[in-house]
Amino acid sequence: SEIAQEIAQALNLQISGAEEQTIARVRTHNVEAYDNYLRGKFHLKERSRKSLELAIQHFTDAIALDPDFVSALAQLSIAYGTYEAYGYDTSGYHIERSRQLAIQAVEKNPDSSEARMALGVTLRATNTEKSLTELKTAARLDPNNAEVMHYLAMTYMFYGLYNAALTSEERVIYLDPFYEISRGVIFRAKFLLGRTDEIRQAISPSDSGISQAINPHHIGWMYWHSGEWRKAIDQFEKALIISPKSYHLLDYLIDCYRRVGDFDRAFELIAQAESLHLDEHLIHARWGQVLDSAGQDEEAQRHFEISRRSLQSEVERYGGEQTAQWHWAAAYVTALSSDNEGALNHLLAAIEKGYGSYRELQLRPDWEALQSDSRFTERVARLEEHRKSIDTL
Repeated sequence: SEIAQEIAQALNLQISGAEEQTIARVRTHNVEAYDNYLRGKFHLKERSRKSLELAIQHFTDAIALDPDFVSALAQLSIAYGTYEAYGYDTSGYHIERSRQLAIQAVEKNPDSSEARMALGVTLRATNTEKSLTELKTAARLDPNNAEVMHYLAMTYMFYGLYNAALTSEERVIYLDPFYEISRGVIFRAKFLLGRTDEIRQAISPSDSGISQAINPHHIGWMYWHSGEWRKAIDQFEKALIISPKSYHLLDYLIDCYRRVGDFDRAFELIAQAESLHLDEHLIHARWGQVLDSAGQDEEAQRHFEISRRSLQSEVERYGGEQTAQWHWAAAYVTALSSDNEGALNHLLAAIEKGYGSYRELQLRPDWEALQSDSRFTERVARLEEHRKSIDTL
């Protein structure tokens, strides 16, 4: 923006080509609006309820000061969508507001990479193909936007395009070495590509006795997928100190303790997860599974029923559409309640609607009862063949 250029000139600073692109990306002539935009971006990274509410307020203030500030519109869309995605509101209001803002941003500037990114992210829950198209457009408009490349990589992972995801996230780290969330995606992509020797070497202590700085959450995720429950527990417990509000972390850890028969610790973690009010259908399904494993069948069925009702409300939030992501969640719920036929049907439906992470289907412990079913293995094999044939950036 002209503001940043004027400041740089006043301070006699030299701005690199990449920095000039970053400045040009965010267009506003209002200093206060730009300040609110930066504050919103800062709070958006944390993902807690409070931080997201602050991000929403700052982006809203930026738009009030400059209604044509497309970057602020796009980021407000992302903030609203993230708020609902993290389970802080399940009414459907935030997801609809996110969609409206993304459309508004694209209408104001169809050539804005951030606007296209926001629309792509908004569409992930309902139309993965259109989402991928928008994110590719965003990356083409600005290949130096680390945030765009990260969201593109996440969508590639959903499709099972692991090489493309890896390439995108390595681009992110090149552009922004401090974009830590991308390192986790790189770790997972390499694991799903079968590069386990490389990963295990990276997490082993070096000659100096120091291992590479990899988040223990990701290491635990690898051990969980490999059936190494005790090693997974050790890593997940370390990660829990860093991220006590991560639902997925709690979910993995609860399952590990169930598998080793430590139901007391599993129930402690369930209580912690429930207090966060995140992903109600998922936590109650896992709760029911733990109760079932502990021999408390009646109470287990009660939680499975809560989970099913919550899952149905998810469909209503998206206008009655059963998306690929919804079918994946439904498969998870039904698998944990030992309804293997229902889980299989939902997974097959998820694949037909665009889900493509074939290695997750082959390795995820929650699908273990399905992994010996010929209908499942044959469909996943066809999916793998197709995805490998198109896995390029």
